[in-house]
Amino acid sequence: MVELVKEEIVNLRRDLKTKSIPVTAIIPILNCADRLREHMEKSMEWLPYVREIIVVDSYSDDGSLDIIKEYVDSLDITILQRPKGLYAAWNFGIKHSSSDFVYFSTVGDHISLFGLGRLLDVAHFLHADVVISPPKFVGEDNTGQINGTVWPIHDIIRTLELSEPTLIEPRLLYDFILIFLERAVLGSSASNLYRREKLEEFPFSDKFYSAGDSAWIIDNNFDLKVAICPEAFSTYLFHEKDWSYDVGQLDRSLELRRIFAYKAFKKSLLYSPSVDPKAIDALNVMIEKSLGSDKGNILPCDQKMLEIISGRTSSNSNTNLILLYQVNAIQYRIKYLHARQLEKIHKVKFGALRYLWIPSLINRSRKKTSKRKLAALLESLQGRP
Repeated sequence: MVELVKEEIVNLRRDLKTKSIPVTAIIPILNCADRLREHMEKSMEWLPYVREIIVVDSYSDDGSLDIIKEYVDSLDITILQRPKGLYAAWNFGIKHSSSDFVYFSTVGDHISLFGLGRLLDVAHFLHADVVISPPKFVGEDNTGQINGTVWPIHDIIRTLELSEPTLIEPRLLYDFILIFLERAVLGSSASNLYRREKLEEFPFSDKFYSAGDSAWIIDNNFDLKVAICPEAFSTYLFHEKDWSYDVGQLDRSLELRRIFAYKAFKKSLLYSPSVDPKAIDALNVMIEKSLGSDKGNILPCDQKMLEIISGRTSSNSNTNLILLYQVNAIQYRIKYLHARQLEKIHKVKFGALRYLWIPSLINRSRKKTSKRKLAALLESLQGRP
């Protein structure tokens, strides 16, 4: 299931204060002067020791670039400018980088010098292309750490009971992707480390607003060696995302979740073992038609239906079970997202009266049911071969 490191990670860590870390730090900025000074103060713990610093500025006009120059005046730094677009800025920085690994230093999110060294150690020891670690959350009001917030990376660590750096088998990681869908299993990229050559081979898409990392792992999971380091040594600034499921973005959110569901399911089928190509074609048609509906509900699919589609006998029931699991994962996720969307609409339209309005109560019940089924699928992955 997972390749656990049975011995303690070999201490590859050099004296970081005398030798440079083979990492390119990419700092994307766009009119963030209000938070940039604090960001640079904390980042100066590790910035002097990385091999390369690349700032990608989207033509800021609030003095952001001057603040950057003030802090890194004595360091070797490359400043690039290009029009706004977060993932386009990342790709632009990657194109001009030369180190073995890349770290994205997004304004407001921080990592320690020890943490950066630890990610590098894990990448070297496990020959990983991506090393993911869980962040701690802080609020914009500087009230300190936010407890209780859980992202997919935290659920994965808990579900697999990870206590040491671990390479995750691609099929297993993709099962998590199918469950979380639009919620990136990568967590915060400011908590991760990426191999540069893989980022050059597989650039990020700028078509998914702030969910480009979700699309990236959906598309490239089977071509990457992904490791998880369960230690937390970074922080994530909790702020409003530009891509969300708000009422005013209903059409866009419906389109995005259909795209994510279809991309994930199609990729999963391609890498499913011993599946007849005709069965894959039939299931792809089924999922595409389902996601094209207004409600985005997946067509009903049970064990018998899968046996008919695949033309398999009972001796190949394990293959059918894998297909059934994939369909269920997508189905429960889509139903949960749709119910969550309706709940927000009801909240705006009816306020507190939604607690008395029968359709709203039914929708909340459906949301809870889908969430419970998703949780059950998550738990079923523990110990799964």
